Amino acid sequence: MLEMQPKTVRPNSYVGLCLPSGSLTIQEIKPNTTISLGKYGSFQSNFLIGRPFHYTYEILDQIDEKTGSGLRIIPPSELYAGIHDEGAQPPADLEEDEAQAVNGKEGAQFEIVDQKGEVLVRTNRNIVDDA
Repeated sequence: MLEMQPKTVRPNSYVGLCLPSGSLTIQEIKPNTTISLGKYGSFQSNFLIGRPFHYTYEILDQIDEKTGSGLRIIPPSELYAGIHDEGAQPPADLEEDEAQAVNGKEGAQFEIVDQKGEVLVRTNRNIVDDA
């Protein structure tokens, strides 16, 4: 018989935690222990036990009195609020070609430059499209 994967974190199980830096750390969730994530903070393992997988959690400075937890699930609307800003428009003083580049129209190439004007990152669209 096929065993179903648990939908929530269980005691003495291992979980992968993706940190804001993009690195992944594997932690064993033992009851009544502290999970330390270095500069990102620490929290009690009991706060994660019984919580669902595949969510983004914020470590709270103080325990929330309503939930009794030091972790908070960040809703997708809050997590992606800056990315899905439909009202964003380029500045009015840009030329038409520059405005199209800011909006991503007409197959525009993008470059990211530092404060000195040196190119840090450049799109490689032609090579990607030809591959």
